[in-house]
Amino acid sequence: MNVAVLGASNKPERYSFQAVKRLAEKGHAVCPVHPALATIDGVPVFRQLGDIPVPLHTLTVYCQDRGIPYNAFSGMPAFIG
Repeated sequence: MNVAVLGASNKPERYSFQAVKRLAEKGHAVCPVHPALATIDGVPVFRQLGDIPVPLHTLTVYCQDRGIPYNAFSGMPAFIG
C-alpha cells in the first residue's frame, strides 16, 4: 500500500517520524513529504505531494498548530486512488 506522510519529520520524538518508521517496518511503501529534507530514517523524502510518482492509497497529515502551507498540496490530484 502506498502511503504519503505529509508533514513528515526527521525528529524521532515526533509522531510523523514514528509513522514513517512504522509504516516502512510493516512493509508499506511510505512516501514522506517535507520541503527541506532528503531522507527520513533512510526513506527518500518528496518535496510536495505532486512529486510522488505512484498512486496513493492513504494520505496522513501531521501539522503544528499553525497548520500546513497551502503549497504543500501543489500537484496533488483531485482524488487519491
